[in-house]
Amino acid sequence: MPVDVTIQLSSPNHTAKPYSVLLDDLNQKYGVKFEPIAVDDECLSEFFHADVPEGRARSLVGLLRNLPEIRAAYVKPAGEPPS
Repeated sequence: MPVDVTIQLSSPNHTAKPYSVLLDDLNQKYGVKFEPIAVDDECLSEFFHADVPEGRARSLVGLLRNLPEIRAAYVKPAGEPPS
């Protein structure tokens, strides 16, 4: 079952490559397709997510956290019904 891996890229002023190139590199290197969380919201322009097989998600997050272009990476917790 896939889980949602979310990343926040470093701000454009702190990366040597445009976001589109960074995302292409990540997609190619790790075999996942990171998509924008929100297209029309400037506040969320640094955030992207991908569906990743549950068995790979934590190791992928560990690798991503070590990249200078990534400010944050995490596995989004599963939703829970209200109690």
